[in-house]
Amino acid sequence: MDGPMEESAWAFAFGVLLLITGSVRGMIWIIQRKNERQDQISVLVETPADSGLAPNLPKDFKPTLVEVGILLAAGVLCAVYFPIGVPVVLIGGGVLMLHQHGVSVLQLWQWNSREIGSYLVQGMDRYLLIVVPMALLTAGSALAFKLAGATPEPQPVIVEFLQADDHRGVITLLVMAVVIAPLWEEIVFRGILYPLLRGLQNRIFAVLVTGILFGLLHDHPPAYIPLAFLGIILAWCYEKTGKLGYCIALHACFNAATAIGLLLIKYAPSG
Repeated sequence: MDGPMEESAWAFAFGVLLLITGSVRGMIWIIQRKNERQDQISVLVETPADSGLAPNLPKDFKPTLVEVGILLAAGVLCAVYFPIGVPVVLIGGGVLMLHQHGVSVLQLWQWNSREIGSYLVQGMDRYLLIVVPMALLTAGSALAFKLAGATPEPQPVIVEFLQADDHRGVITLLVMAVVIAPLWEEIVFRGILYPLLRGLQNRIFAVLVTGILFGLLHDHPPAYIPLAFLGIILAWCYEKTGKLGYCIALHACFNAATAIGLLLIKYAPSG
C-alpha cells in the first residue's frame, strides 16, 4: 500500500515520527549487533546452517517441482477467472499437499493464541527496523518511474479508501487491510509456499522467490521492489523464528501504519 497521495500535514508528521523512531531503533539494533558480534560469529561457526528455529519440516521433506507448479498454476488460473477464490485454492491445495508429505500445518506454523501479545510486540519492533529502508526503496522506486517519464499512481485500494463516502466502507477496508490480508497472505506465502520451495531447493531460494512473488502479487509496478523487500524480510523472519504469528503481526503493523496515514489524509483537519 503506497503511492503519491494528497498532501496532509498530519500524515506527513506521522511519517516523520515513524522514520525518526525507526532510525533510533535501527541505531540501537546496530549497536546491539556490534556488541554481540563475537558471540554470533561463534554461533555461526559452531551451528549448522539449517539448524535452530527454522520451520518445523521433516528431514526427508522433498516436494516435487510438478506439485509446486500445479499449485501455483491453479492459483494463477483462479486469479484470472475467479479472483475471490484464490485464498481458498492456494490454502486448501497447499494444506493438502503438505499433509500428503506428512507435514502438519499446526506444528509447522507453531501458532499459539496465548502468544498474540508477543507476536504484536515483536511485529511492531521488526516493523520499526525496516521502516527506513522501506521508505528509501519506495522513494527510489517512485523517482525511477519519474525519470523514466512515468507518473507513479497509488494502488487502486488506496484510491478506493480515500474516495469511500460511508464509514462502513472505510471500516471494511481497514479490516481487510489490517486483519484479513495479513492473515491469508502470510498463510499462503510464508505458511505454504515458503516451506514447499524450501523443501524443493533451499532456504535462500525460498526466501527470494516468495519475496518476489509477494511483490508481483500486488500488481502495482511502483511497489514491486519495496514489497519484494518486505516479502523477503517476512520470509526470513519465519525462517529465523519458526513461528508464522510473527510474520502476520509484522505484516499487520506495516498495513496498519499505512492505514493510519490514510486516515489522517482523509479525516485530519487541514490548516
